[in-house]
Amino acid sequence: MVPDKKKLKIIEKIRKTIDKFNLLNEGDRVLVAFSGGPDSCALLLILNELKKKYGISLYAGHINHMLRGQDSLEDEKWVKKTCKKFKIRCKAARKNINNLKKKGESLEEAARRIRYETLGKIAKDFKANKIAFGHNRNDQIETILFRIIRGTGEDGLSGIPVLRDLNKHIKIIRPLLETERGKIEEYLKAKNIKPRIDSSNLEVKFFRNKIRHELIPYLEKFNPKIQEGLLKIAQISKENSEYIRQNTRKILKDISQRMPNEIKIDVNKLRNYPRILRSNILREFAKDFKGLDYATLKEIEKIIDSKRANLVLKLSSGIEIAKEYTNLFIRKIKSTSQKSDRENYCYTLVKDSKIFIPTVGKTISVSINKKDKNTVFDFKDTKKIYFDADKIKFPLIIRNKKNGDRFCPFGMKKEKKLKSFFIDEKIPVKERGRTPLLVTKKGEILWIAGHRRSNLAPITKNTRKIIKVLLS
Repeated sequence: MVPDKKKLKIIEKIRKTIDKFNLLNEGDRVLVAFSGGPDSCALLLILNELKKKYGISLYAGHINHMLRGQDSLEDEKWVKKTCKKFKIRCKAARKNINNLKKKGESLEEAARRIRYETLGKIAKDFKANKIAFGHNRNDQIETILFRIIRGTGEDGLSGIPVLRDLNKHIKIIRPLLETERGKIEEYLKAKNIKPRIDSSNLEVKFFRNKIRHELIPYLEKFNPKIQEGLLKIAQISKENSEYIRQNTRKILKDISQRMPNEIKIDVNKLRNYPRILRSNILREFAKDFKGLDYATLKEIEKIIDSKRANLVLKLSSGIEIAKEYTNLFIRKIKSTSQKSDRENYCYTLVKDSKIFIPTVGKTISVSINKKDKNTVFDFKDTKKIYFDADKIKFPLIIRNKKNGDRFCPFGMKKEKKLKSFFIDEKIPVKERGRTPLLVTKKGEILWIAGHRRSNLAPITKNTRKIIKVLLS
């Protein structure tokens, strides 16, 4: 029997998408999100035909949302029967969306959230590293219009990604995203497969269905090629977003410091960038913190622009935005935050060793070298410090501050309270309790790491060996 040309054509098109975006690799364990509808059905069958070529294992996951009574049960039954016919292992889960919907969530939002959560669990059961969804070219166009109507930036205009991470272990792939819905239906007809049809997809009470059945046909009266135009917008937006994102990540390394449950941003450095880039930098930070929406990011920009030295914005989501002098902190607040901020730590530093300090996410390392004519010192770098090795005895101590701490800053003759130094240097309150101190065994402060050394054991012309301490 000669293979149908329509079947071969669509398989070749999808294969090109897979190769173009490197969606499949040998050894992948792929879970297909199998609703029983035309898209997921075509996806399952096509990947089943291609699994030997790519060397993958294939599984199916079905979620019965329990929204359409007997029809939902019939969908589940059909899915299991189809998987059995093609010898594909399948797992179905029943989730009552109406009962699981959170306050303020629409039915569509709840269904989407539960779908991803449940498929993630099923993928874990099958030890799958990828979940394949059946979103097609038409879904992409509808999504772009949906986001335009609701209001979106360039990221939103990029549309549905063909490849993204669900979590650290599982990726989401969409092999049909460049394939038209009509071609998918032709493929199923050629295969003599009658998929399940969700009658709710025809109901215009759902916003997406209004776009599909009413808005797109209306727009096509003005521009018959409106769909191609929207896809072009998505492609341009995707390229622009990726370029901005790459530059943003480079900037982040220069202006920020990440610590457990907290990010510190140098406000002065951030202000040097154009406002449009600043907005993208803040959005990149927001990815680590749920609850930072568009309105909140605008409030953060106001805090940055304010001339006031100290400002705090507390969100109901358990996030605190704090401007302290020239630093901006975005931190997750816990009921025990006061205690954890002041939790004491103490480490012993021996010769030629290094210590990682989890509280600040930094490492302090020490090395001893001979001094000669070629030795170069960078005394301007506050993260690098030098001492006369003959004037210091090991081991040294790394700890945070204690009540009553005093030291004599380099270049001064009198001691001053550490508390007064922090205030004079405008070191943020939250940072003071965590700042590492390099201390002798006798308790003398040698260095406030990253800020100021003491006048103990300075380098002189008589120095023979050097202790170099580095904060990184």
